[in-house]
Amino acid sequence: MLRKDLPQINSSISLDWARIPYRFGNRDLRGIEFVQTDTDETKIEQIVQQIKWLKLTPTDFPPIIMIGDKLLDGNHRALAYIRVWGKEIVVPVVWLDVTWDTAMICLKDYVPGGGSVMYDRTRLKESRSIDWKKLDSYLDRLFSVIGADVTMSKHFKDRVFERNIDVNEFVDAMKAFFAKYKFKITQLDNRAERLIKHIQTNLNIPFVIYVRNNGNLDVMLKTIMKKQNFTSTTPAYIV
Repeated sequence: MLRKDLPQINSSISLDWARIPYRFGNRDLRGIEFVQTDTDETKIEQIVQQIKWLKLTPTDFPPIIMIGDKLLDGNHRALAYIRVWGKEIVVPVVWLDVTWDTAMICLKDYVPGGGSVMYDRTRLKESRSIDWKKLDSYLDRLFSVIGADVTMSKHFKDRVFERNIDVNEFVDAMKAFFAKYKFKITQLDNRAERLIKHIQTNLNIPFVIYVRNNGNLDVMLKTIMKKQNFTSTTPAYIV
């Protein structure tokens, strides 16, 4: 089937709208049936490079959507995963508990409302109210003391929505991190990776430092998660 003939399930809103029961789980990619026939090689390679560059895992992406062994949504992500890790990689999945024909009929009239991750109704509404420009401006002003800019990638923003991250808690974590470690940041080498661990909120924020030719810094926030006792091999700044 062509991509245009498949429903693009970009949020749980679409599944709730169509009254389709679904459940979350995990599986490897062996035996998966790829239904979409018109794959975009450029898009696959972009995902592959994103995985390698940012050192991402499948849990950093939206789940793939399946009915039995058939892949309904997430074709390019799944092909990129196989290219990087092989078919044995275990990935997050949302299974639809209906037949293929029922899903196609129920979803055929749904028009996606924006976004690219599995939102619930409340978070979808809240996500649209975040003033990213204002937040970016605030962080840049905060870090300008040490000649640094902060970059929040689309991937980072998607994780804020998907993982129900409270923006106020995120700002508190960044303020505490900057207050304690601002001068240590300036001593990091180009492409150094570190992890911000904010004990009060249980936020974990991996980032990469890029040193420009003029000596100024770019602090690129890779992703964000809220998890107590999170462990990582990346050196951590605990606040």
